[in-house]
Amino acid sequence: MTALLLTFGVMLLVSQNLQGEDKSRLLSSRDGEIVRHEAGAGAAAIKVGELGAQKAQSHHIRLYAATMVTEQTKLDTDLQLLAAHKEFELPATLPSPNGDGLRKLEKAEGLEFDRLFLAEVENSHQQRVSKLEEAARNAQDVDLKRWAENTIQMLRAQHSQLHGLGTGIVATAGPASYSSAPAVGAGYYR
Repeated sequence: MTALLLTFGVMLLVSQNLQGEDKSRLLSSRDGEIVRHEAGAGAAAIKVGELGAQKAQSHHIRLYAATMVTEQTKLDTDLQLLAAHKEFELPATLPSPNGDGLRKLEKAEGLEFDRLFLAEVENSHQQRVSKLEEAARNAQDVDLKRWAENTIQMLRAQHSQLHGLGTGIVATAGPASYSSAPAVGAGYYR
């Protein structure tokens, strides 16, 4: 009888430990919001990149946009795997953080498209890096923090390339064409 009670007690402890491990894998509601936001931001970045790869007048912007799509697709896949591992279900329809910018890009052509594309990517990167820096500091989940840090590094690398593209477009197009263009690389990234 004592052996039976001891066996039952051990099974109960193991069961509680396994349940505790399962709960530790789950995301907090705050971390879930970060994942949901970044999934939407990533999907929007892919759409913007696809437009850039198709519509940009500058060959360099088309190449940059195609690379942006490839890199963001990998990040999105990693985020989806993280969410699945944490048993967090992403919604079928993701919110787009900046639908207005995307609509403007869809309508623009030629050099105007290139200018708007650079401005949209710059704005998007600034917003995402700000949110991701907060996530890297405040997320409770270690894997999410690591993903946020890796994404920040990728966005900063893209920003460095973007800054060079903006300089080339402005120099090629002349100052009159881009007098209202926001300064690309306005020192946001450290």
